[in-house]
Amino acid sequence: MVSFPDGKRSVADFLERNFTDGLLVLHRGRIVLEYYIDCLGPQNQHLVMSATKSFTGTLTGMLMNKGLLDVRKPVTHYLPELASTAYRGATVQQLLDMSSGVIFDESLNEGSHMQKGLYAGWYRQPVPGWPRTYWELILSLDEAERSHGALFNYRSIESCVLGFVLQRESGMSLADLMSYELWGPMGAEEDAYIVVDDAGFAVASGGLCATLRDLGRFAQLLVEGGAWGGRQIIPSGWIEATRNGRVELPEEMRKLLPKRCLP
Repeated sequence: MVSFPDGKRSVADFLERNFTDGLLVLHRGRIVLEYYIDCLGPQNQHLVMSATKSFTGTLTGMLMNKGLLDVRKPVTHYLPELASTAYRGATVQQLLDMSSGVIFDESLNEGSHMQKGLYAGWYRQPVPGWPRTYWELILSLDEAERSHGALFNYRSIESCVLGFVLQRESGMSLADLMSYELWGPMGAEEDAYIVVDDAGFAVASGGLCATLRDLGRFAQLLVEGGAWGGRQIIPSGWIEATRNGRVELPEEMRKLLPKRCLP
């Protein structure tokens, strides 16, 4: 039972009152509760919004583990076009930490950066004078409010920039990269989808659509330290560093980097 101001209600009533479309609970790797309402079912994908950021960050660690990416390097090392923006001098790690000093209005107020992103990546309805794609939006961010790394500030655009880094270094679309590195290896039951803008860029900050069971698989993979079926899919050191909020990389991951990349 769940307590409400007007008395206690069942969990089912709580879920209905909160417009919950589905709920899946795992215990020791097994499904112990699976709840769906309206049109959602076990084989139906659901938009996970900002939980997409967890997948984008995880893929970053996986590419680093392969020696394809160094989070200590400036983002302009991978995306030199951003040298003309306020991202100049920011590192990939600071994107992961959402601690760049770039000004980005996350609100949904009229004319905000976030609203421009919605029209570019979600509604795909061009507005005169506004960016038509996420890349155009990122290139327009030329103001900073503080030095990079000084303060955490939740901004969805940081994950979008990471998405471009991942695509540039892997040579793959974000959807293909996720399929090859994560979705297939973890034994996903169904396909997943991701929202793209007019240029075909996947919205790395909030566009993933997946089933609850496959989301549960990803969660269990993290619980198991990144290992599945006798294979290490996600670097365990990356998961540990993420859980503890450490900026310093664990020694096992530092060993993967060329000596010239280390301080």
